[in-house]
Amino acid sequence: MELFQSLKTFLYNHRRKFIISGIVFGGSVAIFNVLKTIFEANQKHKISEFLENIRRQRHFETIQVTCDKTIISLGKRLEKEIVDVLNIDAIVTDLKKNSTNSLELWETLKISVFTQICLVVYAHTLIVFVMKIQFAIIGGYLYKNLNENNTQLDRNIQEQYFALCVDFMKDGLHDLLEFLKVKVINIISGLDLTKPLSIQNVQDLFWSIQASVLNDEFVENIPYYLRIRAQMKTTSHPVLLQVYEETGDIICAKELTANCVNSLLNCGFTYVTQELLAVLSNSGKGDAELPTVKMLPIMHNLIKSKMKEPDTSVWLQKLMKSEKLEILSANIYESYC
Repeated sequence: MELFQSLKTFLYNHRRKFIISGIVFGGSVAIFNVLKTIFEANQKHKISEFLENIRRQRHFETIQVTCDKTIISLGKRLEKEIVDVLNIDAIVTDLKKNSTNSLELWETLKISVFTQICLVVYAHTLIVFVMKIQFAIIGGYLYKNLNENNTQLDRNIQEQYFALCVDFMKDGLHDLLEFLKVKVINIISGLDLTKPLSIQNVQDLFWSIQASVLNDEFVENIPYYLRIRAQMKTTSHPVLLQVYEETGDIICAKELTANCVNSLLNCGFTYVTQELLAVLSNSGKGDAELPTVKMLPIMHNLIKSKMKEPDTSVWLQKLMKSEKLEILSANIYESYC
């Protein structure tokens, strides 16, 4: 009994401590349970977010593969259009006939060869750049529609939208040709046919033409070459009108796209000069300076042979795999998801 009484007295004397300890312990358990619930919910959210990112990444990669295949297919058609629109072979044929106006023909050939190379670089850049933007926009919309079970962006709308680059090859290519031809004439017309040219000289001429084109806001004129505004006047479909307008806005956002386009153009002209150097090196003339009149046929035959190759993916891969273009495409895609 004495022991029991002592225990009772001890509990009574320390009752506040036990009450507070109980509250603290109970509160700790409650807090632990709350934190555990929050942690588990957070983990589930992170796992869900991680899986969603993987799903979105795989969808984007699939879109990019389809885009690249489409670009390569369009590339062959574009090259045929470029050959047809310039028809340099006709000038070469006339020169072989020892025509009385051979000097005039050589001057025409000089302008035509440089114009052709510039058109090849600019037209391919435009096709690759625009198709990457289009697929990023459509890919983002499609991914969002999958999650929201939205079918507004049907196959017919997609086909009309992707026809922009086909329309460019029908009409816009001729306008781009005339635009570039003026720039080439301004830079090249004073080049004497007897003047020796090195690879560096040729590259410098291309850089001069490129600088002149940049001054006239080539990027901002891309929607015109694509006939975006004209297409918007022929449709009343709200979704199609929206993607047309968004495409034009993105292209013209120079703070986003100008550096990317310039990088693609640099890549294109660098590729041409490297291939020209390879041709000259194979004939033992890599470091030599050739008269302009001898350099022109080599330049023409180079482009002609490249466009006759069954597989142009090597040329296009250099543009399609541009780091700046890939970043731009990914950012556009993410903004639409």
